Amino acid sequence: VFFSGRSYRTMATPSTSPTPFTRALEDAYRIVDAYRTHVGPVAELTALQRQFERTCSLLRASLRRTEVAVDESETEEESQTHVTTLSQQRTQYEHLQQAYKAAAVSRKSLQKQLIEEARKELLDAGNTAEKRKQWRTEADLMAASKGVTESLTRTKRMLAQELEQSGAQLAAIELSQEQLSKTNKEYDEHHGKLKTAQGLIRVVDWQNQSERYLLWAGIWLFAACAAWVVQKRCMYFVPESLRPMAMLRYAYSTLKRSEDPGAGGDGLHGDGGEEPSVPAHDDL
Repeated sequence: VFFSGRSYRTMATPSTSPTPFTRALEDAYRIVDAYRTHVGPVAELTALQRQFERTCSLLRASLRRTEVAVDESETEEESQTHVTTLSQQRTQYEHLQQAYKAAAVSRKSLQKQLIEEARKELLDAGNTAEKRKQWRTEADLMAASKGVTESLTRTKRMLAQELEQSGAQLAAIELSQEQLSKTNKEYDEHHGKLKTAQGLIRVVDWQNQSERYLLWAGIWLFAACAAWVVQKRCMYFVPESLRPMAMLRYAYSTLKRSEDPGAGGDGLHGDGGEEPSVPAHDDL
């Protein structure tokens, strides 16, 4: 029951609309069901094996696309979603391979059972010592001989079919090995390209951030220069006595006179009552 196609199909069927991976998985399980009960010609068995290999190639291509989506994810949530999908697809692919192996074992068991039944039938037909008493006419003997001949013919045909199937299985294994080596080479090539693309993306992101920082630094520098120029131009409209430098100089001179014991006046005017002159401020 664990390796049955029905149970795996129940596990693999999603609640949403079918994806290319799900459709390929359904086709693969239908092929596995047909392969499990196949006892026909070798050509049909080889066709089923080739169909299964093509479907597995589609599944592996879908897995590679999901891996690329994981590497190209921009956000953490999107990356986690793709990682979960990839894990589920890999699990379903492994279950499919196990189901195919179980179907091959079941088909061999069924074929051995048929051969054993034919063998028993042949042996029962050859045990004529006990049945000879029941054969009374020449027609019965001819019918029994015909039955034995047909049983031998079926056994010979089934043995030849078994040999052909063994050869076809060896050829399918060799073909699977070649396809697996090609798939590994393609994966290695795509893996290197993906690593190169990731490095290029990191360089582009670094350049983008650097340009953004330089742009903001230029904007702040321009704003500071503009504010400095505006402040200098606005100083023309402020009286000289109210300018910051003039006020600082006036406060300094006042503080110095107040500390001088020989200085007269009230601190705002000198000895003659005149207002002390404020130094001129050289403005740019």
